[in-house]
Amino acid sequence: MKRNKNYWGADLPQNVGRFNFDTFVYRTIDDDSVRFEAFKKGTIDMFSFSVAKRWKTETDSEKFKKNWIIAQRIDNQDPSGFSGIAMNMRRAPLDNLHVRKALAHSYNREKFIKDLFYNNYTRVNSYYPKSIFANASNKMIDYDIKKAREYLKIAGYTKTNAKGILVKNNKPLALDFYYVSKSSERYLTVWKEDLLKVGIELNLRQMTWATLLKKLDDYDFMLTGIGFTGSLNPDPMSMWHTKFKDLPAGYNLPGFTHPDLDKLLVEIGPIFDRKERAKVFHKIDKLLFDTHPYVLGWNLDHMRIGYWNKYGFIAGLAPTYGSEFSIWQYAWQDKDKEAKLAQAMKDDKPLTALTNIKGPQD
Repeated sequence: MKRNKNYWGADLPQNVGRFNFDTFVYRTIDDDSVRFEAFKKGTIDMFSFSVAKRWKTETDSEKFKKNWIIAQRIDNQDPSGFSGIAMNMRRAPLDNLHVRKALAHSYNREKFIKDLFYNNYTRVNSYYPKSIFANASNKMIDYDIKKAREYLKIAGYTKTNAKGILVKNNKPLALDFYYVSKSSERYLTVWKEDLLKVGIELNLRQMTWATLLKKLDDYDFMLTGIGFTGSLNPDPMSMWHTKFKDLPAGYNLPGFTHPDLDKLLVEIGPIFDRKERAKVFHKIDKLLFDTHPYVLGWNLDHMRIGYWNKYGFIAGLAPTYGSEFSIWQYAWQDKDKEAKLAQAMKDDKPLTALTNIKGPQD
């Protein structure tokens, strides 16, 4: 992509200092491991660490130690959205609130984060985390097998079959989970084992993204993991209002519907003052949280970035509200740093460590 040097808005105050590169080359590499190797070879200038293990264990090679490549944590105020497991409430038994609560309390997020994700994530207790719209009264849902069993009993599951699976109306409590990435099995197999402890059979079904997307578009699923990006000014209407519940390829994956929420979604429409909007959002968030359309997961409250040490950046690397995609808007080509990097690599010597850098060790 080449910059349009005749862009009419280049001199507007909000654009001064931005868009400093004449050309961008985008390379599409689907496999994260292959992409990381390309980054270390210099084929790619910047890398976003989506895997905590790689961030913690694969940033100690010579190129990182000698500061030729910088691995940096960036803390900002960009809303992070929420992730979790969508439960299709259009289907039994997921139309039962107590079953959904049991699934939530069987999901050992503390273990996943500690043992699998290197303590790099935080549990989510809101559908609008890291924003003024989150309801602070939402209590964290803890892993509690005993409580999960109690909820299932309330839901009418009091008998088990020969395999130890709960049965109601002669139908075993078995659920299908659709997923794409094999790496998800790290925690899904743990959840499968914990669900067996409460009498639920979880069948893991791996498929291609194209296949899963078609199923999601048609709402032809029971359980699936998914994440949503955050927004400074979210518009919850299309995601939660009843009129969009069965719209093909819509955002309301769980098929959530509630008359009180519909009223709140209409109420918030004409409100533009953020503080006043937040008051309504707190009610929306509380209602969603208490109704459990998702088994809430975790999110990353910062960015993990790797980049070759040859560019100039604004202080902090990213704007207050920005993602890794906005970093290059504010960066520039630094000929002096580029020459120093080339010389350091030629002489096999380290560059001076950057100051105020938070890395994988933090």
